[in-house]
Amino acid sequence: MTATEKTTLHVGQELEVDTEDIAYEGQAVARANGEVVLVEQAIPGERLSVRVESRRRGLWRARPLAVIEASANRVEPPCPYFGACGGCQWQHIAYDEQLRLKTAIVRDQLRRVGRFAEPPVLDTIPSPQQWAYRNQVRMSTDEKGRLGFARQLSHEQVPIDECIVSDPGINRRLAKLQGQGPAGGLAIRASARTGETLVDIPGQEEQVFHEEVAGRRFRISASSFFQVNTYTAEIVVEETRSRLDLRPSDRLLDAYAGVGLFAATLGSAVSEVVAVEESKSAVADGMFNTMHLENVRYYQGRAEEVLPRLRKRFDAAVVDPPRAGLKPGVIGYLNAKPISRLAYISCDPSTLARDLRPLTEGSYELVGVQPVDQFPQTHHVEMVAGLRAR
Repeated sequence: MTATEKTTLHVGQELEVDTEDIAYEGQAVARANGEVVLVEQAIPGERLSVRVESRRRGLWRARPLAVIEASANRVEPPCPYFGACGGCQWQHIAYDEQLRLKTAIVRDQLRRVGRFAEPPVLDTIPSPQQWAYRNQVRMSTDEKGRLGFARQLSHEQVPIDECIVSDPGINRRLAKLQGQGPAGGLAIRASARTGETLVDIPGQEEQVFHEEVAGRRFRISASSFFQVNTYTAEIVVEETRSRLDLRPSDRLLDAYAGVGLFAATLGSAVSEVVAVEESKSAVADGMFNTMHLENVRYYQGRAEEVLPRLRKRFDAAVVDPPRAGLKPGVIGYLNAKPISRLAYISCDPSTLARDLRPLTEGSYELVGVQPVDQFPQTHHVEMVAGLRAR
């Protein structure tokens, strides 16, 4: 806060607030003395006693001291670490309400950021598994070798003995490793489908494990990205398939292809797949995972650098960028060489909304956005946006 800013609130202040809405990062929105206050672990429609904790980007952040009038959607969080651990934000919200709020967040971001007056957002598809779904975690180590996650709104660590949103295989490995964590932390992966687990410690030799999605078996190196919820990854594949309406003669572009989730599951429906991926390990995995398909070709490099060099034209495309979204060069390529059917996979409503605006002002029409609850008990949401060339 600068010296010229005037405010009637201050850090450490305690007050009563009524929550009205949900914010993009999952907090409930309240107003106090004419200013916006974002309240952690709250739900719209509640009255709470809160303590002001900080001010960031012009907004006050607060934590609840007591719930005076609770929402009918408030439930008792089953995890003993909830409220301290920053991994889950919404264990206190009934699952149906979590889905409704995620739909509202996506729709709100498309209105505010994307400037779509009536965004075509569908109801969020639930995860088939609301607990024990997470197939990978990254944990830090404290000075005593204890493994844990970051505390909410802090870089401090909360030691964790069990994570109830993670696969049981992860918790079994955690139990054996607790108190012996390496200085740089570690990552644990587990597959409910194959029963395999992997512990990745920085500096050790690259390892691989295997996962099964949509009837396909995938090799995944420790350094390669893969969706954290295998159950909803299958839903995302099917939603993408339906939006692309693939035909045997189609040439498919798979940008940010990773280990080949879409190339491997959609490749048999088209004549050719061109997969573009920056990560060397993911390209190696992807080539291995698509060996059964002679029509898949991988290109290693950044999408914004590789795509302009491709001379082929495509009938359909899927883009699945990291949370930061599409680079301007990729948006420029897609607009300059319109592709009949485009599926944009995103895990960030704000960057999706940002990128959809220049695409729809360019060569595309937004047909619909399907949220999928890939991250139950958190405010995060996966989305499949369908676009068609004009």
